Amino acid sequence: MTALEKSPPAHLARLQKLFVKLLFCEPTRTAYCRSPHQVLAHYDLSPDYQKSLPDPDSENFKVEAHGRRMRVFRETFGQFPQTIEMLDKSLAEIGGTAQGPDFNAFLSSDSFTDPGWGLPAPDGSGPGYENVSQFYFWIRDVCGLSQPTAPVPLRTTVNAEFAVHLINISKMPSEQFYVQFSNGVTWRETPGASPPWYVVTDQLKLGRIVSAPDFLPYGDWPDMDALTPVGASAVPNIK
Repeated sequence: MTALEKSPPAHLARLQKLFVKLLFCEPTRTAYCRSPHQVLAHYDLSPDYQKSLPDPDSENFKVEAHGRRMRVFRETFGQFPQTIEMLDKSLAEIGGTAQGPDFNAFLSSDSFTDPGWGLPAPDGSGPGYENVSQFYFWIRDVCGLSQPTAPVPLRTTVNAEFAVHLINISKMPSEQFYVQFSNGVTWRETPGASPPWYVVTDQLKLGRIVSAPDFLPYGDWPDMDALTPVGASAVPNIK
């Protein structure tokens, strides 16, 4: 029997995670090409498992990895165009010395590879297959958008673009989780402080409300700051 055939589920899960990292995480691919056994050891896998993985330095693998990365890019860029434009500008300071989140950093993060770091897939296939919410939670985390010091323009843009995604899905969900967003969503301009509030309605209209009485009709709508990843499934996808 090969190492793959006699592997327990925990080993196969680690092998799967490494395979995904090789596809999407350039630092992992570079390290593996340089020293595959060292990377395998980092994932608590024996050298025998190298035979179960493709050669990440081959042209076929590079083409496949590029295609998969571009699909994720189109999915996230299509929903967050203004957010990504704002992040690009922050990284394009004079001399190119700016430091901050970019798309490659997202693909290399555990937020992208962890199936519990997103919302359920709209088609009902469960967590781990929905990159838009993973990107939202990642950017919210790395940019401190849930903190009182969050930059208002970026926080407003990220929330507004993701709100449109949630509301659109709520209109034809296979996954019942999204029904709660059918009327619209809200969030505070500054986390922990109110007013003002922002709302996005089911007609995808963005509004800013500065009066508590005016906000009352929207008070039972989902709050974007209360939205959290669903967590990993208790049922393993490898048996």
